[in-house]
Amino acid sequence: MSITRFFLIFLAVFLLLAAAFSTYLAWGTLQVAPVLPQFQTATLLRQLLIEFFRLLPFAVTAATVLAFSGIGGSEHTDTSTSPLERGKATLIILVVLGILNGAWFGMVESRVSAQVQHLQYLSRSGQNVIAEARRLLDQRQFVEAQERVFMHRSIFGETEENQALLMETDRRLADERTVQERLAVDELMPWERQRRLTEVQSMTLTDLIGQAEQFLQDEDFFSAHHFASLAVARNPNRQDARRIQARALAAIEGERRQIVETPDREFFAAKNRAYMAFRQGETIPERAVEAWHLFRELENQAPRDPDVLTFAPRALEQAQR
Repeated sequence: MSITRFFLIFLAVFLLLAAAFSTYLAWGTLQVAPVLPQFQTATLLRQLLIEFFRLLPFAVTAATVLAFSGIGGSEHTDTSTSPLERGKATLIILVVLGILNGAWFGMVESRVSAQVQHLQYLSRSGQNVIAEARRLLDQRQFVEAQERVFMHRSIFGETEENQALLMETDRRLADERTVQERLAVDELMPWERQRRLTEVQSMTLTDLIGQAEQFLQDEDFFSAHHFASLAVARNPNRQDARRIQARALAAIEGERRQIVETPDREFFAAKNRAYMAFRQGETIPERAVEAWHLFRELENQAPRDPDVLTFAPRALEQAQR
C-alpha cells in the first residue's frame, strides 16, 4: 500500500473524528450560550465549521505522521526511492489542505464568528424583550407589555413564545377594559339613562306606541318590540302597535342574519334568549329569574351594549317582584 493511500485512510478517519468532536463542541456552545429556536440551526452549522477548521490541522498532522512513520508495514516500503518521492502525492494534498485552511482563517472564519456572535446577540435581545414584557404584564402595564411583544414579533417573526404572551396580554387587557367599562356605566349622561330606564307604568297607551315608533326609527329594535308588546298587552286591538311589534321582530331577525363573526352571532343569540325570557317573565316568575341571570352574564361580556343597559335593570326589577 502506498504512502498516499495510507495517508488518505488515516486522514479520512481523523476527519470523521474531528467532525464528530466538532459537532459535540458546537452543541455544547449552544447549551452555554442559548439562542432562539429559529436561530439554532444556523448557529449550530456555523459553530460546527469553526470548530472543525480548528481541529483540521491536528487531524492532518496526525495522519501525516502515521503515514510517514512506516506503520503501514513493509508492503508500502520501497528502498530504491526516498520517502519524499514516495509521498509526493501526499505532499500535494497537504499543500492543498494548507491553502484551504489558510483561506478559511484569513477570509472566512472572522465573518462566520461575527455571524454567530450576531445571532447570539439577537437571541439575548429577544429574551430581554420577552422578559421586559412579562415584567410589565405583572405590573399591569398591559399596553406597554403589548408594545414589547409586537416589537419582538417585528424582529423575530411569530414564535410560540411571543404568540402565547400576546394572547395572555390581550386577554388581561380585555379584562381590564371590561372592568373600566363596567365602572363607566354609571357615568352615562342623565338624559341617556332617562331614555333607557323610563318608568312605563306612568305612560299612556299612546305614549307607549309613540315610544315604540321612535325606538323603531332609531333602529333600537329590542326596545321597539318591548314597548310595542306593552301597548298590545294593554289593548290587543291596536293594530298600529301590532305592526310595530312585527316590524321590530323582523328587524331583529334580519340583524341576526347579517352577523358573520361567530362570537358576535353567539352574543346576539344569547341576548335574544335573555330578552325573550324577560318578555315571558311578565307572566311567568321563573322566566323572570332566568332572564335576570342571562342578562347578568351578558353584562360581564359587554357592559356597554345598549340593549343590555336597557333590559338588565328591568330584568332585576322584574325578578324582585
